[in-house]
Amino acid sequence: MHPRLRKLLAEAKFVVHPQRFCIVGVPASEQSTVVSLGAWGAAVQTGDRVTYVLPEQDWQRVAAKFPHARVTEGWKLVTLDAQVPWEVYGVLAELATALAERGIPCACLSSFDTDHLLVPEGRLGGALQGLEALREEARG
Repeated sequence: MHPRLRKLLAEAKFVVHPQRFCIVGVPASEQSTVVSLGAWGAAVQTGDRVTYVLPEQDWQRVAAKFPHARVTEGWKLVTLDAQVPWEVYGVLAELATALAERGIPCACLSSFDTDHLLVPEGRLGGALQGLEALREEARG
């Protein structure tokens, strides 16, 4: 592990957002109505589909406007509470590997300053244990 990555992970804190999140896929053709993202949300358009990540309660307010949406609910959002410099590489790889080794699926998001993981709510405890083990490993 690169020394800068080791230092970042050794000092890392992980913040679990209190609300449940959903991942929504909406056909781009239904984008005549735009989903308004609240305090926390993400949108990515890839060709003919827009993917949203947002709190379930925010989605429920607009869901009726998107009859062809595909929705997966029950995700918890875990944020790496650290400034991740752009030149530090491998952060998401290490986080995702720590979960994969425990058989925990995740979705990964990057914002300008840090990284985020979505994990199934029922697997949150195991995910946090895996991330804590990674942090301890980095502390050496």
